[in-house]
Amino acid sequence: MQIETKGQTVEVEIKDLEPGRSVNIFGIGYHPETKTMLVKFKADMIYQFDDVPPDYYEQLLEATSVGQYFHKTIRQAFAAQRIQ
Repeated sequence: MQIETKGQTVEVEIKDLEPGRSVNIFGIGYHPETKTMLVKFKADMIYQFDDVPPDYYEQLLEATSVGQYFHKTIRQAFAAQRIQ
């Protein structure tokens, strides 16, 4: 998916989560150069989070509860906008 971030257009691939990893989050993408994270929710809503350090992305992917980690660590800490 192409997105606009920090004055440039970049390509970010959203990888689907394995079934059962989260009830509400269906996929996650990350662009390391711009530190932009995309989160795909049910109903195909996609949010863009800016300035997310790579270790947050990696920890989200490795979390036992993806939704719980997202809500406690990412949702309120980083600027977001709905892009779809």
